[in-house]
Amino acid sequence: MTETTPPPRIVVHTPAHVAAARAAAQAARVRVIVQSPPDCARRAGAPWFAALTAECGPEALPVLDCADAPGLALGALRAGAPAVRLDPGPAVAAVVETAAAFGALVDTAPAAPLLDLRGERDPAAACRRFLGLA
Repeated sequence: MTETTPPPRIVVHTPAHVAAARAAAQAARVRVIVQSPPDCARRAGAPWFAALTAECGPEALPVLDCADAPGLALGALRAGAPAVRLDPGPAVAAVVETAAAFGALVDTAPAAPLLDLRGERDPAAACRRFLGLA
């Protein structure tokens, strides 16, 4: 994730959302962040999000939102999460160090631009619009 141009973020809730985000990213030839709903690590768990995003592909980086829970972020990283989102706090440096050891990322950047697919009737069309394809 670059500091100058953060990738677009798409919050996904279902396998159809993941497929829509991936297809739109492929069509737009951009990489997107496929982000879990807020505080997903605590509410649904890292295994749920890993299963949801198993078919992301190289154009969609799955990022598990761990909110203010560095312990959950560490657990997700140890379980193989490629990236976690963590609210800024005193434990971030330790989580970043652990993530680096696993070849993973810790995201603390502002979440913009962002598209949340919850409630979207046509997630594929919403993703295409969001990425400037429609």
